[in-house]
Amino acid sequence: DELLPGGRGDVHAAYANALRDHPELAGGDRARVSALLATPWYAAHELGPALAASIDAALAAERVGAVPEARRHYERALSLWSHAPGDRSELPLDHLEVHRRLADAACLMADYDRALHLIDIAIAAARELGDPLRVSDLIERRARYLWIDGSPHAALAAYEEALVTCPPTPTVQRARALSSYGQSLMLLS
Repeated sequence: DELLPGGRGDVHAAYANALRDHPELAGGDRARVSALLATPWYAAHELGPALAASIDAALAAERVGAVPEARRHYERALSLWSHAPGDRSELPLDHLEVHRRLADAACLMADYDRALHLIDIAIAAARELGDPLRVSDLIERRARYLWIDGSPHAALAAYEEALVTCPPTPTVQRARALSSYGQSLMLLS
């Protein structure tokens, strides 16, 4: 706390470099190392490594059901996405998938407004990419959020939109859209 901001950044960078080069210092567990690296890279203003570490830490948190921690790391990754330098093709998730996973985490934490906002952004991005399967999947998720939030009729309309959006060829996504739509029809009699 007594260091000037520049010195503080240097200390964080040195810590992150040491941990990256010697993961055994944190027990060698990849998930633990990723979680420990995300904060110092960010504090050191090393945005490229901070973005990668935040995504890795979020994925690791998801694997163990640590939803609040996953959400925190996805929020940071999303905030860094447009500012961090580097090649995004090497990251395990693309921008749209970060939005989707963050929306899922928000929904699991009962923050439905945030979940719906994030999924709407992801839907718009998937439409721009011209990927109807991905659009259908995201709309189906939106429907699920609406259902959980207590809006079953809005959810039914979204499930129907997911089905209409999905190409008619046999795919896993088409089966999922049909199943979700049929289940909502049944539950609403």
